[in-house]
Amino acid sequence: MGSGGSIEMKIPVSDGVESGKRENKLIKKHSSQPQNLIAGAKSRQRAGVRASQSLHSVDLSGSPSNLELESARRENELKLTKEQDSQALMRKVKKLEDENSRLRAELQALSRSCQKLRIERQVATETCDDANQRAIALDQDREKIQRQFKIFRETKESEIQDMLQSKRELESKLHRLQAHGFATSNDFEFGHTVGVTKTRTIVPNSPTPSNQWWDRPDSDTTSFFGSFAQIRNMPAPESNASITELKNLEETIPQGTRNDWNIGTSNLEYLENGAISLDYSQPDDLESCQLRCFITATSDCTSVVENFINSEQIKHLKEACLNNNCLLSIVTLTEPYQDEYPVKDIVKHTVAISDLVLFFVGQDDSDLIDSTYNALQSNTTIKSSSSVYFLFNDEGISNQQYSFIRKDEENSKKCQRFSTQDQAIELSMKELQKIVKAELGVTIDMFCEDGDVSCVDDIAIDNRYEEEQRDMGSIHNETEPVGLDSYFSKLNEFVSSPSPTPPLLISGERGSGKTTLIKFWLDRLRKESHNFVIFQHFVTSGDSSAADPVFMMRRLLHQISRHLPSYLLPPPFVLSTYDPGSLPKYVTEWLDRLSTISRKQIVLVIDSIDRVLDVDKHFKFLLDPLPVSVRVVVSVGGPCPVSWNQWPCLRFKPLTLQQVRSVCTKMGSKTNFYRQYRDKIVEKCHSDHVLPLHILLLTKICNADFIGDRTSLMQDALKCHTCDEVYEEILHFVEHLCDEMGCHNGVVSIFQFIHVSRNGLSEDEILNILIDLGSQNWLRIRHLLTYFCIIVERAGLLKFSNSTVTNIIAVRYITEKISKSKCNMLVKLFSKVYSPKYPRSADMLPWLFYKLKRKTELQNCLLHPIIFHHLYSAGKASEIIQYWRWITLEKDAIVEYYQKLMTDIRDANALRKGNVLMNADSHFSDLMISNVYESVGRFFRDLNVLDAAVNCIERSMEIRENELDPDHHLVADCLHYLGSVYIRWKKYADAEPLLKHALQLVEDVVGLEHPRVIQELQSMCFVARKLEHHEDADLITRKIVSLQDQYGGIHLSMSRFLRLKKQQTKLEELAKEDGTITVANAMNNLGVYCLAQKKLKSASSLFDKSLALKRKLLGDHHAEVAQCLHNLAAVYSEQKQYKKAMEHMKKSLEIRKIVFGMHNPSVITTAKNIAVLAKKSKDFEQARAVYLDLLKLSKDIRGDDSVAAATDMVNLAVVESQLGRHDVALPLYEEAGEIFRARLGPTCKEVGDTYHNMAILRFNKKEYDQAAELYKKSLAIRDHHKFKSDE
Repeated sequence: MGSGGSIEMKIPVSDGVESGKRENKLIKKHSSQPQNLIAGAKSRQRAGVRASQSLHSVDLSGSPSNLELESARRENELKLTKEQDSQALMRKVKKLEDENSRLRAELQALSRSCQKLRIERQVATETCDDANQRAIALDQDREKIQRQFKIFRETKESEIQDMLQSKRELESKLHRLQAHGFATSNDFEFGHTVGVTKTRTIVPNSPTPSNQWWDRPDSDTTSFFGSFAQIRNMPAPESNASITELKNLEETIPQGTRNDWNIGTSNLEYLENGAISLDYSQPDDLESCQLRCFITATSDCTSVVENFINSEQIKHLKEACLNNNCLLSIVTLTEPYQDEYPVKDIVKHTVAISDLVLFFVGQDDSDLIDSTYNALQSNTTIKSSSSVYFLFNDEGISNQQYSFIRKDEENSKKCQRFSTQDQAIELSMKELQKIVKAELGVTIDMFCEDGDVSCVDDIAIDNRYEEEQRDMGSIHNETEPVGLDSYFSKLNEFVSSPSPTPPLLISGERGSGKTTLIKFWLDRLRKESHNFVIFQHFVTSGDSSAADPVFMMRRLLHQISRHLPSYLLPPPFVLSTYDPGSLPKYVTEWLDRLSTISRKQIVLVIDSIDRVLDVDKHFKFLLDPLPVSVRVVVSVGGPCPVSWNQWPCLRFKPLTLQQVRSVCTKMGSKTNFYRQYRDKIVEKCHSDHVLPLHILLLTKICNADFIGDRTSLMQDALKCHTCDEVYEEILHFVEHLCDEMGCHNGVVSIFQFIHVSRNGLSEDEILNILIDLGSQNWLRIRHLLTYFCIIVERAGLLKFSNSTVTNIIAVRYITEKISKSKCNMLVKLFSKVYSPKYPRSADMLPWLFYKLKRKTELQNCLLHPIIFHHLYSAGKASEIIQYWRWITLEKDAIVEYYQKLMTDIRDANALRKGNVLMNADSHFSDLMISNVYESVGRFFRDLNVLDAAVNCIERSMEIRENELDPDHHLVADCLHYLGSVYIRWKKYADAEPLLKHALQLVEDVVGLEHPRVIQELQSMCFVARKLEHHEDADLITRKIVSLQDQYGGIHLSMSRFLRLKKQQTKLEELAKEDGTITVANAMNNLGVYCLAQKKLKSASSLFDKSLALKRKLLGDHHAEVAQCLHNLAAVYSEQKQYKKAMEHMKKSLEIRKIVFGMHNPSVITTAKNIAVLAKKSKDFEQARAVYLDLLKLSKDIRGDDSVAAATDMVNLAVVESQLGRHDVALPLYEEAGEIFRARLGPTCKEVGDTYHNMAILRFNKKEYDQAAELYKKSLAIRDHHKFKSDE
């Protein structure tokens, strides 16, 4: 039973399990059944299993077959578990297969997308290659066209020259035939016979016939340059002008005034539409870098003079001037001369060239008192800026005499009385310090290492060289030479000729007057018309800095940048280039940009360009077509490049007999001696065809009353045939006079020292190196040499007046041994007497070592930190490179030397080592060391050694942050330079935060009204463009334009900004003094500053005071009174008080008509301003009447087809249109447009403006199709100029 029961119990269990298994399979198979039923079945199955297990455990616990049952149960459970795991794995496999299928589909899709992108990339690459090929082909075509045009131009010019030459030869042949007396057909027709004819020998060197091309009358076939026309002063039209706005060519920019300042203030005129131009007296356009003080005294005041010039204050003041690259010269004359040399001529000459005259008057009476006082009484001998200061001893002059002098006191003279020497020294020192501060901007306690905020990366030009160029181009009180009118007319014809026009070559031998012609022509051009932008450069000698092509082109860029708005200038760091290969490209690009935005004619004049080394290489760009409004004039005194022979040439002709007589009459005196030799001079000069310089020297000898008997000198000079021979006789005579004065060796040494120096020597340097000469003898020698045109002073340095003298001195006084000896003495002077820390010594010492061929000393000199800093700061980086190349060192070696130097500088003791520093001072301040680091870093940047540049500038910034303050403006300089290095490195993201930080520091120190702010914004704009942040760049550009409007829309460099501020301060000081004409002019000019800064109340008050003072001193009908009335009208116009403005402007016009006549430019300008005011007050009939008068005047002066007449036609047409007389206005527009197209070209801005106005006129007449066509033409011209400006 037990066994059977056991078997019976086993079977149901198995059946139950199997049934559960089948049931489970059935549930699995029918997966569509509800999930709750499936879950219930599973739970019941598990419950049955547990029940069976429980039953077995209860009933069969003691059965022998318990183990078998347990084993079977476990097998069943294991089998069931494996089946369940297998099913779970199957489900996972299926899920993974589904996921795999999905991912495979996505991969196929990505593969197809990748293939598509690959194909697109290949297509884009092929397109880019095609575009590059087309660009290369276009460049090749452009170059080919340029070459073809150049060949065509040269061919046509050659043909024209050949034709003109043939014509001249034929005319010359005809004249020779007529001169030889050959019979013509008329002779035989009337029965006359020809006997023996009188022949004339043709001398090869005889004067060229008067029928050369520049002397023939102008006609369409004979005039090479075309008729004379003046170009109007009109700016570019506004790019956002709407079609409903008439463009009046007169209102877009004010006309120039009678006295334009060459820098700064002339550009402070308003540029808004309808602004009235200002009028002011003309000051010096450039601050002086030298000041001369002349001290004279009676014999009992000699000790006062000696104590004054030997005082410590004078020594410190001179050192302060030298530290600021200025020269202070003090000369004395305390005793009358014992020989026959007249003291009055010396005093008169010395007073005339001095800025300050101190006259100590005591008890003694001598000829010196009368001579000095008489010289001071002559206003024509005193410089306009000079001051005269009398110091009277209380015991030396009576009250009556003192009152007499005070009553007779001139505007520039002051009087003081002293009782003791200390009081006299104190008064004179106070006056000297005052004028030094006013003229040079230097004080005795000035410390210049930590100066004011300055601009960065300006085109550095040494002020002394700029002043030298100014002195070369100014005419001072010179009288205009005779015989230049024909040359003036040809030059005027050239600058007004239609484009394209090659440069004009002025040719003539030494002494023919080329420089004089250029100076007086440019002066005439500025006075007669304000429609020219003039750039000029004079080359003094081949060894001077002015002959350096890099210096010339950088100076030209500096001049051009003054006329460009800041938003058209490149970032500041671009201006620091010294690459002679890049500079010509910049010059042409900037000239093109200036011609695009300016309506003025651009004139570039270079005198003695043949003295420049490799001129054909560096000025090759002159052979290419220049912008249409640019005219180039160059002069040569010798051979020029062969490629220039095709240019039109203006050759100097010998003076005619009448011209010689006129020159002699103009230069000669009324003495008996001159009357005795006048006819001999005329006969000699005409027969030998001498040069103007030869005539000048002969008349100088005749007029030299101060040298006593000059008969032998005059007779010897009349035997000379050339200027060289005359100079030889004069030098021999000067030596004889100096020998009698006991200073023969002194004058010879002066010649030798000036010859071996660079750009000349100052008066103070000559007196320091020739101590035995003395001030008394020096004044006589200087007067003698200056009178005979042997030496001349420019920028405070004495040099030979012309190349003729230089050559004669070299032959007569210079040998190799003498040259070496004098150079060594100058080295001792500038390294011992003057410290190397002065900029003047830094300029002279390297040159002297180079001249002596001492490479080791030159190398040590260039490695001197302070000398290097001064040279680089003065813009002489190219000169530094030239010195290193002469030492035969390349770029890598130069960098290595300076890196080693900067490593040594980190140790303060290295600054005292004699092998590193040549004659260095015992101490250099940390600020000076930081300045040296900065200069070396900028130098490395220019050499493109950027990693070393970063290290140096960062070191400089670190020193300044520690010594000064992290927010100091000098730290901002380092930040800017560091940013410029990163820009060169093309790391624009690194440069951007540096420039922003620099801008923030600058604004915190000086605010927004400073040129430095515009410079930082320019750099930030450049970086923003590179980073493609165009919206930020546009915002910065608009900010630059708004800031620049405060300066009248012009670009201000730091030097110009400081000069304007300095001039304003000086005017404010002058305006506080007593009422004189000088004070009145100062008030007027100060009013100009206030008006330019929109300070209308201050400007009006200053103009009123100036007007009242001028009326009191000069009367009601004086040109100066008209000036103030003119400026007051400008103020009232700004205040919208047009009625008052019209009244003052009409009064100014009445006075100027009386003083100048109708044809004067100031009268025409005033009339145009009246028309502007009439239009503003809606009085169009009055404006119409004024423009009719102006049009008639322009036709009478310039011609019916002149640009000036066309401009007045447009202005008249605008008024006619505003009056509704469209039928009257249309012919005026059409005629003006034809003149503009013929004279200025079909794409000039004037043509575009005329199209614009004609479109408005057609639109108002409801002729819409014609209006649209005209407006399209106007837009095309405007877009053409905008594209050129964007380039």
